[in-house]
Amino acid sequence: MKLIKGEIIMFKDKLKELREKEGLSQYELADKIYVSRTTVSKWERGLGLPSDVNIAQLCKYFKIDEEELISYSELKNNFKEKNKRNKLFILTSAYLLLLIVAIFFSSADIYFYNCGPFDSFCLEPISIFGLLEKWFIIVLVIYISSGTVSLFLLFNFISFSYKKKTIIVIILFIVSLIIFAVTFMISLFISIDNNYRLFY
Repeated sequence: MKLIKGEIIMFKDKLKELREKEGLSQYELADKIYVSRTTVSKWERGLGLPSDVNIAQLCKYFKIDEEELISYSELKNNFKEKNKRNKLFILTSAYLLLLIVAIFFSSADIYFYNCGPFDSFCLEPISIFGLLEKWFIIVLVIYISSGTVSLFLLFNFISFSYKKKTIIVIILFIVSLIIFAVTFMISLFISIDNNYRLFY
């Protein structure tokens, strides 16, 4: 491979060099390999690497070997980045699912009033949030805020390393799980004091 200052030319620089050598604009190159101009621009700015199919098309057009176009280390690093993104996506999805279940379960009427056969009245079923009264707003805000933060991390609205993002989501996951468990236990004690029972 061609060297610049002792280092292998990065793919983005190599692609730009080949394109300019052929006298092509980004739009013209994109048209020849059947991708959008934005995609070519992204590659040349180092914001991603092409798929195997696109690499094959580029090599075929420029009549070069794959090794001349892209280095093994770049492919390896790109694979690692994709792997990290996938893990973060799975973790965040699991966390958001937990929040949805927690909010749904906390909103459902799972406590029923112990009505005797001769009672003149019977209270309506009530939820965890209902038993917590005004405190449920704080719990709901925590759930929604933490879910929003996890989405911001996933879609790179907050610029942290994937390791730091993963740690934050795990912490949010654990905290939300603890909050759900605590609110459930508190509601259970309140229900007993107010003559309610869990489920019908």
